[in-house]
Parts: sequence; C-alpha cells; structure tokens
Amino acid sequence: MQEGLLFQKLFHPKSNAYYIQTAFKIDGKLDSDRFKEAWGTLVKNFSILRTGFKWDGLESPLQFVLKNVKTDVIFEDWSQQKQPLAKLTQYMEALSEKHLNFGIPPLMGIHLIKSSSHCHYMIWNFHHIILDGWCTPIIIGELIKSYQKLKDNEDDIHISSRPYKDYINWLSKQDVKVSETFWKEYLQGGKKTILSLSHFSKSKGGYGETNYTLPKELSQKLIKVAKNCKITLSDVCQFAWGYLLSCYTNQDDVLFGITVSGRSIDLAHIENMLGIFINTLPQRININDKESLEDTLQKMHLQTINMQKYSYIPLSKIQRLAEDQDGENLFNTLFIFEGSKIKREDLVESGINMEGITTNETIEYPLTLLIHSHNEEMNIIFLYKKDSFQEYHIDQIKKHYINILNKIVDENTQTVGDLDLFDNMEKNSVLNKWEGPIVPLSQKEHILPSFKKHVKINPKRVAVFDKNQSITYEKLDNFSNIVSNFLQQIEVDKNTPVVLYYERSCEYVAGLLGIWKANSIYVPIDPKMPLPRAEKIIKQLKNPIVITSKDYFLALKDLGFKNIYCIEDILEEKSGNAQANYPSFENIAYIIYTSGSTGEPKGVMIRHSSMHNHLISKITDLQLSKDDIVGQTVSQSFDVSVWQFVCPLMIGAQIVIINDEQVLDPIGFGERIFNGNVTILGTVPSLLSVLLDGVDSNLDLRDKLQSIQTLLLIGEPFTTTLYKRWTKYFPKTRVINAYGPTECADAVTHYSVINNENTSLTVPINGTIQNMSLYILGDNLKLTPYGAIGELYVGGIGVAQGYYELPDQTLRVFLPSPFAEKKMLYKTGDLVTSSPEGLLYFLGRKDKQVKINGCRVELGEIESILLQFPAVKNAVVEVIQQAGKNILIAYYTLTDTNAKTDEIRRFLSERLPEYMQPQHFVLLEKIPLTISGKVDRKKLPQIEEIIGNKSFSLPRNTIELKLYTIWKDLLNIEDFGTSDSFASLGGHSLLAVRMALQVNKAFNIKLPFTEIKSDSTIFSLAQKIKTGFSLKTSSVLPIQKSETNQTLFMFHPISGLAYDYVNLSNYIKNWTIYGINNPYFGEEKYHYNTLQKMTSEYLDIIQEITPEGPYYLSGWSFGGLVALEGAIQLTKRGKKVNQVVLIDTYNPIHLSTKNIDKDIKKFLKLANVSESSIEGQFLFEEIKKNDFLMQNYNVSTYTGAVTLMKASSTDGLFDAGWKKENLPNLNIVNLTSTHYELFQYPNVKFLSTQLLEILDKA
Repeated sequence: MQEGLLFQKLFHPKSNAYYIQTAFKIDGKLDSDRFKEAWGTLVKNFSILRTGFKWDGLESPLQFVLKNVKTDVIFEDWSQQKQPLAKLTQYMEALSEKHLNFGIPPLMGIHLIKSSSHCHYMIWNFHHIILDGWCTPIIIGELIKSYQKLKDNEDDIHISSRPYKDYINWLSKQDVKVSETFWKEYLQGGKKTILSLSHFSKSKGGYGETNYTLPKELSQKLIKVAKNCKITLSDVCQFAWGYLLSCYTNQDDVLFGITVSGRSIDLAHIENMLGIFINTLPQRININDKESLEDTLQKMHLQTINMQKYSYIPLSKIQRLAEDQDGENLFNTLFIFEGSKIKREDLVESGINMEGITTNETIEYPLTLLIHSHNEEMNIIFLYKKDSFQEYHIDQIKKHYINILNKIVDENTQTVGDLDLFDNMEKNSVLNKWEGPIVPLSQKEHILPSFKKHVKINPKRVAVFDKNQSITYEKLDNFSNIVSNFLQQIEVDKNTPVVLYYERSCEYVAGLLGIWKANSIYVPIDPKMPLPRAEKIIKQLKNPIVITSKDYFLALKDLGFKNIYCIEDILEEKSGNAQANYPSFENIAYIIYTSGSTGEPKGVMIRHSSMHNHLISKITDLQLSKDDIVGQTVSQSFDVSVWQFVCPLMIGAQIVIINDEQVLDPIGFGERIFNGNVTILGTVPSLLSVLLDGVDSNLDLRDKLQSIQTLLLIGEPFTTTLYKRWTKYFPKTRVINAYGPTECADAVTHYSVINNENTSLTVPINGTIQNMSLYILGDNLKLTPYGAIGELYVGGIGVAQGYYELPDQTLRVFLPSPFAEKKMLYKTGDLVTSSPEGLLYFLGRKDKQVKINGCRVELGEIESILLQFPAVKNAVVEVIQQAGKNILIAYYTLTDTNAKTDEIRRFLSERLPEYMQPQHFVLLEKIPLTISGKVDRKKLPQIEEIIGNKSFSLPRNTIELKLYTIWKDLLNIEDFGTSDSFASLGGHSLLAVRMALQVNKAFNIKLPFTEIKSDSTIFSLAQKIKTGFSLKTSSVLPIQKSETNQTLFMFHPISGLAYDYVNLSNYIKNWTIYGINNPYFGEEKYHYNTLQKMTSEYLDIIQEITPEGPYYLSGWSFGGLVALEGAIQLTKRGKKVNQVVLIDTYNPIHLSTKNIDKDIKKFLKLANVSESSIEGQFLFEEIKKNDFLMQNYNVSTYTGAVTLMKASSTDGLFDAGWKKENLPNLNIVNLTSTHYELFQYPNVKFLSTQLLEILDKA
C-alpha cells in the first residue's frame, strides 16, 4: 500500500490525494505549551511519525526513520475573530495547497488555534503513507494521555507500542501464491463495474462533497437488522451500495472497493500499532432477486471475513489477477465505513473535551461513499470528482441509497427482489415521464375511408408523381379497385399475404391500396434486393400471392413460385368497384421483413390499429395538410415508406416518389425536390449528410431545397453537428427527430428540435406519440434512474403482434408489461439514457444489431451468410465509426488460404443488399476469444490497424517498393505503410513462409524463413536485405520480454518452427521466453546429420544471449529431445541447468514410424495446411528430416532436474517411456488435453499455469 501511495505522489506531485486534514474542537481550559509538548512526546515514541522516504539516485525507493525529529505546532490566536468557523474553513483550504515533503519527517502538520480561553481548534494534517484512519483515535488518545501526564509533571513519558517493522517482518513471511490463488478464484467470471452517468451540462474540475445524517430511527433499525442477521452494520451498508450499483450499471454481478483495516491478522497487539495497515479490496456482490435478503447479507458477511485473510497483497496486484484485466481498474467507486474509537474516559481525566468536527480527504476514486457511525448516529458523505459526476447525480444517488436502506429495514421486504431504488412518488413520475397522450381511434378515419373522402372531394387532383408519370385521386382509386377485385376473385382473405415485387411507382401505390381493399396483408419486397434474400422471404410466407411486373416475372417464375401475377396484366381492366368491407383494426395490415440473427429474415406483423395510430400521429405531429407534398424517399422494404405512401392520401395531399438513384445523388435529389415542390422530407441522417455535402460544394442546390418546410430524421442517431449544418442553410425549416423500431409500427417519438440548446452530441428522441409509452429498464425489468444506461422498452397500441411464424423469437422480445395488466412491451435492444429533465438519448445497440444508412442490420445475419462461403471457417462482423459513418468490417479465418477476398466479396454481393456488405475484410489466423469462449472483440484488429486514420509511411526506395508489392498481394490489402508490422496486417506463420519465398525470389537471396517475425515491417526487412543478416540471430523468436533475469529457451517441435509457443506470452509475464527455430528451415541441403549436432549449434546461439546461465530449457515433442540433449551438453560445458521441461516428449525408442509420409500428411491436415502449397511442401521435408534425427538419437543418462508435462493419451505410457536409468530425477505433471491441442486455446492457459509453477519452483 505504501509503495502505491508513494508512486502516486511521484507521478502526481501536485495532487492532494490521500492527504488527510482533520479539524478538532477542544473545549475546556487548555495549556497550549503542554499540548505542544505532548505532540513532541508522540513523535519521540512512535517511529512511524519520524519516517520519511528517499528515491533520488536509488534503484528503488527507501523508507527511513530518523532518531530525532523536531515537532512544530503552529499557534494562532483568533480571540478577536467573530466568525471562527468560517475562517477555519478558509484556513484549511489554504493549508491544503501546501504539499508535504516526503523527504523531511514528520509527514504531518499541527496547527493550534485559540478562539477563546476555553475553546481551541486543532488542525492535524498527515498523509496516508504513514497512517491510516484506524490510527486517528490511537494518536488522539495517546495525545490526551501524554498531555495529562505532562500536566502532572511527569518528565519521561514512555508509550508502549509494537513497532511497525514487526508488521513488515510478518508480511515478508506470508505465502503470496496462496493469496494470489484465492483472488484468482474470487474474481473468476467477474465483470468490471464502472459507474458512469451521462452528463448533460459542461463538466467541472475539482472535487465535491455531499453530507447527510440519517434519521436516528433509521440508524437504529439498520443496527437491528445487522444484529438479527448476525452481521456488521458495515455489511448492511455495503450491500445497499452494491445493490445501488447493480441498478445503475445494469449488472447483477458488481465490484466496488472497500477499505479494510488490515488488523484482523494473527499478530499480537496489532490493534494498537501505528502505521498503514489498511488496504482496498474488491467487494463482489451477486444480486439475485429471488434470494432472501437475510441469506444474501449473511453470505456477503462470510465472504468479507474470508477476504480479509488474504488482504495483505496490494490492490494493484489483485486487479492484475482478474480475467478481463486490460490495465484499467475493475471498479471506480470506493466504500469506507468508520466508527469512533476515542475513549471518553481519557477526555474526562484530562479536563478537556475533544471532538472531531470535520475531515477533508481527497481520494483518487471518482466516487467514494464514506459512512461515519457513532453512538447510533450515521453520517453519510459522498466524495466525488466533478469531472466524473455532477451535483444532481450525487443528489440522486444519495436519495436512492437512502431509499434502499429504508427498504432493507421494511418488514415487508423478504427477498432482494423486494428492494427498489424508487419511492412510490418518484416511481409514478418516471412511469409517466415518457407516456404519450391518450387519443381514441376511429375506424372511420382509417386510410381507406379517408382516401375515399378525398377522391370524392377532389377527384382530378394529382395524388402521386413518379419518375415517369402522375396519377389523380380518381384514377388511383380506380386502379386500386381493379387490384382489389382481382384479389377477391382469386379468393384471398385477411390471412393471405400479398407480395408487391416491383418498382415504387403510381402502380405500386395502387397495388398497396388494392391489397387493403381486398382485406389482405401487404408484404413489400424491393426488387433491388438480392434474389436469394427475396426468395427466402417468399418461402417463409404461407400461400402467398405475388404481384410483380414483367421485368421480374421470369426471374420469380424460375424459382418455382406459383401464384405470380403481373401488375400490367391486372390493370388491363378498365374500371373496378371495390366492396366497402374495410379491414378490422385487429387484422394484420402489413408484414415487413427485417434482418435476423440466424441468417433468416424475420417478418414483423403490424395490425391496422397499430399502423393507424402511427399514421394519425404523423399527420398531427408534422401538422400535415392537403397543401403538403411529401417526398417518398425510402425503399418499400422499410417501414418508413408506409407513412410516406399513405399519410398524404388520408388528407388529400400529394406524393412525389424519388427513386434510389436520385436520393443518392445530391444534385439529382435537389432537382427532384425542386421540381416536385416537396414540402415534407423524411430521410436518414447519413443521407442528409450526403445532401449537405452537395450544398457545401454547390450553393445552387441550396436554392432548390427552399421548398422544404418540415425535415424528419429517423433511422440513425441525429447529431447536433448535422443539425447545425442543416440550420446554417435552412434556419426556418421545422426539424423533427423521430425514433422507432419496425416492431412498433415505425416512429414512437417525434422530437421537435426548436433550437440548439442541447449540449449533448446527439439530438434527443423525446416526444412519445399518442397511445404509446416508453420505459428505460434494466435486465430485471426494473426502472433505471436518470443518467444511467438502460434498455428501451415500448408499450402501447403500436406494438406489433409478433414475428410471422416465429413464436420463439416473438416470446423473446414481446413481453408482458410489469406495469399494466394484459399489455405487452417490445424489448427494443436499444440502449438509452435520460437527463434530469426527462430528455431521452439513444446510445447504441445492446446486441449486435446496427443501423447502416438508416437500414437495420443484424450483424449475425452477415456472419451467417459469410460462413456459407466454402473456404470460410470462422467469421465475425463488427461495425465501427469512420468519418462519422458506420462501417462494416468482416474478420474471418479460412480453411483454404488460397481463397481470395474478391471471391468472398462477390459471394456476399449476390446474397446481401449493398448496405449489408462489409467495406473491409480482414483475414486472421484465428479469431481471438475470451476465457469464456466468446469472441474477444477488444482484440480484433482496429480500424487504425486495418486502413488507418493516419498518414502511411510510403516506400522510399526500390527495395521497399518491391516488398510493398509482395505484401500487398500476399495480405490482400490496399492501405498500409512501411512501418506497419506483419502481424497487425493479418500476417501469420504460414504467410511468413510464403512471403520469405517470394522475397528470396524477388531479390535473389536466401532470407531464412525464421527472419520473418510477427513484428517485422517493410522497413526492417529492407534494412536486413541491404545489410545482410545474421544466420544465428535469425533463428531466435522473441516470445515474451520481462524485466527479470529469468529466461526460458524453448526449442522448436518437429515442424522446425517455434511459432506454436507464441500464445504463452498471454499468460507468462515474469519470464523472458525465446523460441528457437531451425535457421536452415526450407533449405534443400540436409544440414544436420545428428540431433547432437543440431543441439550443439542451437546452444551456441542461446549462449550468445545468455552466456552463463543458469539455464531453463524446454520443448514440445521433438523439441523436448533437443532440450534434454542441450542440458547434457551444457553440463559438459560446465554450465548450470536448473530445469528441463519436456512437453509431451516421448522416449524415441517408443516412436518407431511405419509410414512417415502418411503421418506427415495427417499432421498437415490437422494444421490446415495444403500438401500442395509451398509451405506445405517445406513442412513435409522439414518433418521428414527431423524424424530421421529423432529415430537415430540414443538417449544418454541425465541426472539433473527434469519435468515431463504429459498430455492425455490412450497408449498406456503414463511416463512417455522414460526410465529411471535415463532420468533419475524425473517429475511428471499430467495435462488434460491431447498432444495436438496443448497449445490451442483454452488448453494453452492451463499449460502456461503449470509451466510457470514448474519454473518458479526450480
């Protein structure tokens, strides 16, 4: 703990962290001279108060103790001061700016202030590096005793106290490994818990503090709960904090720091020792709503007791033992519980009364909860960093913490699930915060009667403009009647899905209306969609009718579908009169297909009531009128198209259909808006950005967009930057930010952006539409507080009926509402947060679903299609932000390394829409996984590594240019630089072999394959080619570098290459590890004729690195034989070998090979290497050569320490055939994995642990 505090001070010399400042009020007649002398007595008797630290010119910091130290007590007379407490605060603030010098003891300061003859104040400053909080009552108690003795004229005062060095000696004798094992198991499976609340105003620097004293009645009840459960009051308060963190972070497994005294160890009189014993430990609490509160509290109490047995190693070391450690803290909140221990009788005897009135302590955690408990009084203090939390955050946290404490003492609380952050008033307020107005719906206002009304009012008015023609209300009504009559003739009903599969046009709108007039279900499919995806959708539908155009008829017919009809043929009828049997509100209006995680699209079923509610809200909230002209900009495959097609027809307005080519071309888009005089434009932010790019470069385009009166954004987060760009040119346009999933009939919110008062990065998504409700919930379906992140759930009339023919998927996301009986909620998967004013902000997806150009994409669907490519073995698709846009990256591994990226691109383009096709493809040797077997997305190459938002170092000479061309073709990438490493660009060991072959051919040299290391760059290779290269150093593969002097040499297995050992670096950190490759790998010449000769040359190489030893040697399989022979030869050279580790290495007398060629082919197949490939041919020859050396090797006796790590096998040779006469000091460690799986994940982790234990014991 001291070391950590010292380094904190060295790295942050101006920080006041861990600087304790306590003010005491002293009532009674005080002899100031005796009081000063009493402090001197304490310093004389306690060595810790004479302690300082030195570090300049030293390899490591040194703690020293001076024999004599002068004690200064600074005296101030404030007898004339009218407001001493106000001045005291200012005085303490001024003192806090003065930093203690760690090199000059004592590391504390004492100030005595006289307020009156019977009232004094004492300010005591010290740093935590010498004392912890436990010491305060000890120091004050001894101060008062010494003062009394001095008053009684005692001269030589001796204070009996055990010295701090006794604790240091005890600490040095503890088994650190036992403690590390405990903490590893304790943290296994745990998650980081970082409390982070959204900021909605500018953050300030510095520290803040909020105090609150609990009502005495509540304190007494909490003490009673603790006694009844046979636990401590601290346990109860800790659990309450853990529960709060669980609610705020949406984690049921939380971690936070707790300070422990460190004095529960077996060391006599430690309770009265002075020094720093405290430690911060990670408290871990699992929240199980079904578990009884009493059981949970008692389990946590026992866990805390058990933790303290192993509290002697520092937190920094404990955190490094966690599975997901990445250099960051496991938690960012700290809990401290303190009780008073000053003995009242000492105060009485001294004739003075001394009370602590305030303590200032800066702690380097963003948020610390400090609880002082004294005589049934509990004072709660929140200390926080203002750049992490704002005052309203802390006020809310304080309120919720007290609510939890009240719930804990409530007699009705039985289980953890009975607890709640909110009291009833706040809960009702939150439930109503995002509830839209209740508006009755009328069947008479449905699209069909509303449309018919305007047909009668204004039959000759143009209803729809497409790129070729226009159609009046009267003609549109007639066309839709013809479609309706046709469908009724073929006997469709309310359950019949009717697919429209042709371009958006006047005829398309007629088809849409005709389907509803026939009381059937509208199913839109964009013909631009890849045919295989359209085929999947149609096959999912039961007995569908497909209406298409002649352009697509044959393509659909060839797929074997029946009931396909051409719209041109249907509309040959001159007129039609539809029956007025309008659909019921409970019937399904349409099915729109979205991306599915299994690779199969899923159809969302929207009722007429849901659709109608949304349409009415659009008309109301956008203030649409018959004079408006709505731009129809969106593909029919997306739900947004429904209101663009339908709303104008309900109010007698007009539609201008803008085709895809025009939408994507700013000039063409502007022309269409200008020519159509469009007043209402709906689009996605990414397309708006493209349009504004056009405006920036062509101001004529601005004039063409002046007709737009209302701009509606939906489908992606709408940034304030984009809003400013729009209003810069069009300040009078009404801008609305909408939000809504397909499963809720399109938009569920309409937020009118009046001005840019918003300081967040994105525009809010507020303004819940009529008859809809929004809830921000945790995984336990409980409400989340303002500022916390939760998942958005939607309730109300707009919630879909479910997914077509997918009951299991429906049940997963359409859930019974916990807030209203017989109502359903849709689980959106969208993460949101809220401000204290109730503004909602979209943060991203909870799952792997994203929006690309406003279109919803399930990354799992792309992965599923990618895996259908014959050569793709594993695939992960990620979305990243580049230049403000979402970009898809596909990471994949191959079973056939000859497969080309262009082939994979072509394969996907035939099966996925353009917006679902990855922009970048990254070939990996393997997909990185976490310890739980999930994809470790943090370890996937980042965009900077792939294409880079950086300036590349370009080739500067002909050598670098040649190498650049080779890498470009080999790695199949475009943008990289000469300083990019081979591994970061997707290179691996097999590609290294292929690259070396091409380099040797291009430059007519013999560059060893082992010269291509994972950190090789074009620049470093070019230098080697220009200057030549050392054969010996080229065989050395650095695997892990450590600051220690411990080095392990690992000899290659039978393949001749040591790359299999590279994964050890992930788990062994305190050893330097070198792999030894065969420097002649790939050469035709048979360089070694005996294993002894090979070993002798390898030893020359390792002795250049470590001339003297002692040596630690190891190797897998064949490599173990080389390690063993190496130990024999090194011993003969007079060198010390501490340990030889044989990793599943057999005595060669048990390894007779009947058909070596067959065995090698089997090996290559296991390694996914093609026999015919260049690297396959070289591996074949290398294995054959090494097998010859192994078969002809006679093992000598070696008496040194040898450990055999034996893999699981069925051959019955538990000792791998080794005999005592060969290896008299053989130790055997059994492994659970088989021979070829040893260095594969996750087996390599277990192997690493065992190997490290063997090495550390040697």
